[in-house]
Amino acid sequence: MFDWATFQAFGIFLTGLMVGGMVFFAFVLTPLAFTRMSTDAGSEVIRTTFPYYYRVMAALSVGASLLVSGSGNAIILAANGITFALILIFLRPRIVRARQGRDDGDAAAALIFQRLHRASVILNMSQLAAGIVVFFRIAG
Repeated sequence: MFDWATFQAFGIFLTGLMVGGMVFFAFVLTPLAFTRMSTDAGSEVIRTTFPYYYRVMAALSVGASLLVSGSGNAIILAANGITFALILIFLRPRIVRARQGRDDGDAAAALIFQRLHRASVILNMSQLAAGIVVFFRIAG
């Protein structure tokens, strides 16, 4: 009933969901939250969404890594999943603390927030690029 092609197809599907979710979050939800809502409300929407985003993207990435053919593709997807988890566990809490310090008027915290936020955006865009490359390789 289940053969290699079924697992490969499901891996392609999970990879597509991951890439699509990342594109939607970065290029639809985030801009809408900040252009159609007040800054505070938009920030709250994004802040509330982040834990779910990182958990879902980690699960999709790791799940896809277990199903796709090609060890290089699987390694990239697994690395993406691990990176999502590490961002959620280690980077996000530091960003939240720095943002709170920034909002309280701490100039040093504002600089830390800026650097950490930039790092998280660079990581996320790198993960997206890696996901797109793998998707086109496996969907081929």
